[in-house]
Amino acid sequence: MVHKIKEKTKQLKNEHLDELASNIDKTSSDGGMFQAVKALNRKRFENPKVHDNDGKQVSNPSQIQLIIANHFKSKFRDDNIHDIEPYFGQPRKLKSPITGKEVRASINNLNNGRAPGSNNISGEFLKFAPHLIDNKIAKILNQTFERHEDLNINEGLLIALPKPGKPKGPPQNLRLITLLNSIRKVLSTIVLNLIRPKIETYTSHSQSGFRPNRSTSEVSLYKKCSETPPSLQILELRWSLFGHILRRDNSIPANLAMLYYFNENSNRGRGRPTTTLPITLNNDLKRLQNKDVQLTTKEDLHKLQKIASQSQEWIAFTAGIKRTAEAEGPDDQASGRH
Repeated sequence: MVHKIKEKTKQLKNEHLDELASNIDKTSSDGGMFQAVKALNRKRFENPKVHDNDGKQVSNPSQIQLIIANHFKSKFRDDNIHDIEPYFGQPRKLKSPITGKEVRASINNLNNGRAPGSNNISGEFLKFAPHLIDNKIAKILNQTFERHEDLNINEGLLIALPKPGKPKGPPQNLRLITLLNSIRKVLSTIVLNLIRPKIETYTSHSQSGFRPNRSTSEVSLYKKCSETPPSLQILELRWSLFGHILRRDNSIPANLAMLYYFNENSNRGRGRPTTTLPITLNNDLKRLQNKDVQLTTKEDLHKLQKIASQSQEWIAFTAGIKRTAEAEGPDDQASGRH
């Protein structure tokens, strides 16, 4: 019986592969070819292999779910801490109700190709749906504040995936991903866009992660912030990172590498000099036309470390570099004239 089941499974698998191969042969477009090959290489999701306390593999799906749930519950939940009660104030209308335009902007920000959450609505479904839904969603969100209606969007689907390179079986070798409700994502982005201006006033100048227009990629910077030239954005990020390094201990690898670079006995190689970070930083300093501020020796590096140790002084210092770069214009920046 087991042999017949294996043979039937193999037969069905081969028929599926033959069908996909046939579709690849029939298609004439690159898009169709890509989708067919993607389907051919797609791996089916299987329940993770889990061991019980005795080290034996568990095959019952309900037991697998219970073991995984108990493991992560012990890691992320403390029964001695009470849950924060939800806020139930006086229901009232928002001073600035959520608009359909804000909903559409948030929907367009959703990523494609992501698995849907508990409502089984993907980002693509909302993106390509008629724009009539924008005002509908806005109305529903506004009503939740006006009437304190619960949308039940706080629950997520937890999927346990095996960590690559780890032995299968122990629950600690699994990692969780959470599939969130798409309407929750829309609302979260709307709220984030509303509070971002206030948050920016409290965010450190050196903080670049999870902030718009702070990527070091010139392409993404140009697309996201067309008003400011990418070279100026990158200059600001370069000095923000450099200041962060200077404020760290001299024993970290970045500072050790910088000290070694300015060591008179260090061998920088032969041939045409390469454009290194210290050279780029020194070119930025040349814009200030101040001979007392440069980066060519170890002593210059120590001077900049003293400036960087004072956060407000460093912000003013780097702002001056940016202002001189702005005054030069993009052509001078590109050609490197100082």
